[in-house]
Amino acid sequence: GFFGRDQGVDLQIFDSDGKRIYGRQRPERTKGWIHRSQPVVYKGQSIGRVDLFLSTKPFHREIYRMQVFLLLTLLGSATVIVVATGVLLRMCIKKPLQIFETAMDQVARGDYESGFRAKHPAELAGIALRFADMADEVQHRAQELLALNQGLQDEIAERQRVEAKIRDAEAHSSALLDALPDTVCQLDVTGRVIECKGATDNISPPDKLKGKTPVELLPTD
Repeated sequence: GFFGRDQGVDLQIFDSDGKRIYGRQRPERTKGWIHRSQPVVYKGQSIGRVDLFLSTKPFHREIYRMQVFLLLTLLGSATVIVVATGVLLRMCIKKPLQIFETAMDQVARGDYESGFRAKHPAELAGIALRFADMADEVQHRAQELLALNQGLQDEIAERQRVEAKIRDAEAHSSALLDALPDTVCQLDVTGRVIECKGATDNISPPDKLKGKTPVELLPTD
């Protein structure tokens, strides 16, 4: 009954004359079938033979089903791994990095006390410590720059006050020299006239005196 119902199995029994006494018609095509033949011996004499045909199609179908099942299992496992990896990355890396980025923005705005205080995995503890050191160093540098900037502003203001005093002194000296009844000339290191102040009614125009020596200004006679 088992061999009769199973389409992948064909059992045929023949007597000693080769007449089939059991089994269906032998399949015309042997491709895809496994054939095994065994004689039936009784008391040393052959009384027939048994032919067994096994079809490979059910095995191929079963292998195909197993391949599909394994493929679906692999796809499901890969999907679970990807989703779990994404969740773990978000919990362990992405979220702490977002907190780190927020802390950096706060430091950039001058809030040096914010720090990296949120909960984070042990792998990021080193980053948190370095961030705290960086924030302290940035705060220290910022304070130094503020002090240096204040010093520069004070120095610029002092220089401006000195320059204003020098201009006032020069203007006062020029006014005094212009009020003198005599002509006063300023000479360079070579003895040539640079500028003349005071009364210039009795001498040549001041512009014509520049570059000349006192000897050249004396009368020739």
